[in-house]
This record gives sequence, structure tokens and C-alpha cells, in this order.
Amino acid sequence: MSHDRLQPVDGRLVAEEAPDFVHELVVVLLVRFFGDWVFPRGGAVAGAEAKLALGRERGRKPDLIVYLPGR
Repeated sequence: MSHDRLQPVDGRLVAEEAPDFVHELVVVLLVRFFGDWVFPRGGAVAGAEAKLALGRERGRKPDLIVYLPGR
């Protein structure tokens, strides 16, 4: 198993599920939907592969991140 397909959850490495075509299509549509709203307001939308620390031993690798301005 590749370390690229693992993410930390409660201090343990957990295997990620491999996304299928429908999943990726929904992510792309959500990026466009949120991007059309948030970019003119000074925010941003980021896709997969961004690793977020939620604590010392906890993290997630979300499919989509929306950054709101001023947050």
C-alpha cells in the first residue's frame, strides 16, 4: 500500500477509498458551483490533495475546500 493513499485518523493511518468517475464529476461540479459564488467575494476553492491537520494526531484529506473571505 502506498503512503500517498493513507491519511491520519485519531493517530492511526487509514487507507483512503479510491474515488470513481461519478465522485470526481460531482467534485468538479461543486468546485464550479462554489467557485462561481466565492471567488467574486474574495474567497477561494481548492481541490483534492490538500492535507488538513485537525489536531496533533488527527487529519483529513478532503475532496473540496472552500475558503471564505475573512475567516
